[in-house]
Amino acid sequence: EGYWLSFSPAFQPESIVRDFPLGVEPTVNPWFHALTFVDLLGNDRALLVLHAGTQYFRREEGRGLSNLIIREWESSFTREYGWPRYAEYRHGLLPHGDSFTNTDRIKAAVAFGQPLLCVADQPRGGNLPPSKGFLSVSPPGVLLSAFRKKPGPGYELRAIEVEGREAEATVELGIPMTGAAETDLLGNRIAEGRCVGGRLEFKIGPWKIKTFEIL
Repeated sequence: EGYWLSFSPAFQPESIVRDFPLGVEPTVNPWFHALTFVDLLGNDRALLVLHAGTQYFRREEGRGLSNLIIREWESSFTREYGWPRYAEYRHGLLPHGDSFTNTDRIKAAVAFGQPLLCVADQPRGGNLPPSKGFLSVSPPGVLLSAFRKKPGPGYELRAIEVEGREAEATVELGIPMTGAAETDLLGNRIAEGRCVGGRLEFKIGPWKIKTFEIL
């Protein structure tokens, strides 16, 4: 079947939480997919397993967990078969307490799988403050999914609710904003957006995605 990475935590997991595209949920299946993380929850302790490789997991007898890291390649389209010549995967183990939320899980997975690109430069003087935020989203259960400069005028912003409950969301932008419109995933306008003092305000349902055009 391939090569597996297997390990056992130092406690008995009572439940397992995993993520999948646009959702997070507990699973009782012995075999399951996990997009970026698997969270092992015990009575008084928990361990978040972060990965940046293959997404296929299985429970082992007792308290073990295995991740399929290499499997034989089979393609009916290219007629290619065999094993990859080289593969490298990373895993992260993050212990946490009871107050850990889906937002915390997703933020940890994004930070692990997509580290910030930094450029080191020589220190120099300037008139900017030591730190400045250009975009903030609230409440914590609403995350920014995408933000880009459109080919024409304006920007496109996308947010997603990850805690499974309806929320009154606010996005504050550090750029001039004269108006906003809600769009579908293809960019077609479907409703006017509410802008108040440089802030975008909207209601978002559980696990829903909202996309806006900012002008």
